Amino acid sequence: FALKKMLSIELLKGTDIFGKAFEHFIILETLKSISYLKQEINMYFFRTYDGSEVDLILEKHNKIVAIEIKSSENPKKLKGLKSFLNDHSVEKAYCVCITPRTYTMNNILFLPWKEYINRLNNEEIF
Repeated sequence: FALKKMLSIELLKGTDIFGKAFEHFIILETLKSISYLKQEINMYFFRTYDGSEVDLILEKHNKIVAIEIKSSENPKKLKGLKSFLNDHSVEKAYCVCITPRTYTMNNILFLPWKEYINRLNNEEIF
């Protein structure tokens, strides 16, 4: 945002800039927690040639956790995550979002972002 001279822009829910800032926030919080807890976790990003992607892949002792980050209360488009789950063996799959409650759909656990941070800090992600 600084390079685009957008530091003072208002972040409004539902906008593209809000979504990018939310994704960036979750990734930085994940990195911070992993560093602080001194966990041996590798962080990756996944994208296929056709453009499907998963925002965050965590790997610990050959166990994989796939995480999609969405800045909505009721995320619908999880094409990249679903594709990844069909092609790879994962320990868990999450959609970190601004939903008011935790729920599961299609083997994906939808977590409010604060709950995700709590689980991460308590080493309950894997």
